[in-house]
Amino acid sequence: MLSIICIIAAITLPGLNSKHQEMETVLRLRKAYITLNDAYEQGTSMHGSPLEWELCDVSDDATEEDYEGSKNMYNAFGAYIKKKKDCQGKSGCFAEKYLYINGTEWEDNINTAPHRYKIITNDGMSMAFHAYSHDCSKIQEDSDLRPICGLVFVDINGPNKGKNMMGDDLFAFDLTEDGIFPHGAATDTCLHQHCMVAGLHCTKWVIENENKEYLKCKDLSWSGKTKCNK
Repeated sequence: MLSIICIIAAITLPGLNSKHQEMETVLRLRKAYITLNDAYEQGTSMHGSPLEWELCDVSDDATEEDYEGSKNMYNAFGAYIKKKKDCQGKSGCFAEKYLYINGTEWEDNINTAPHRYKIITNDGMSMAFHAYSHDCSKIQEDSDLRPICGLVFVDINGPNKGKNMMGDDLFAFDLTEDGIFPHGAATDTCLHQHCMVAGLHCTKWVIENENKEYLKCKDLSWSGKTKCNK
């Protein structure tokens, strides 16, 4: 009897643990979303629209001007987030490297990138503020064609926990004139060509569908199947 119980436990416990980890991701990502929106509300009430924050247009190379725009973005609303570590444009707030879900390394070293303003929040999340457009006109096809002012990258469990992988514990949010939105688009093109392939632009899927099923199967759809077959 004991051996049967052990066998059943060996079969069921990994699945339960995986489901628990997935729900923890959903909850922490939602918490990050709420935290950023609350900060945005405080920031705009004190400093006006992002159009008034002296952001900058993103360049191909990291420049001092890029960092100034990101610092202004942080000072205007990120500063309202309680933090335990402030890295500014230096390293120490993110992991040394991040992976795409296909196992290849993300070329952009977010930890050392000097053009983003980086912090670790009181609840252990890493956040990087990246200004993209001084007039909030940057169009990203993978974000519902919504013009953005900048992006906020979030490692939901900080630099020393998790897989440090796009779409698993590293996500992004859009800063716009109208608020903070989960990065990504509700289209199968975005889902199949970006999220499932590399873990890019998955934030919207996780927030709205409350899962990371794109890591398990490839026949999902925004208009149909949102969970893998059991």
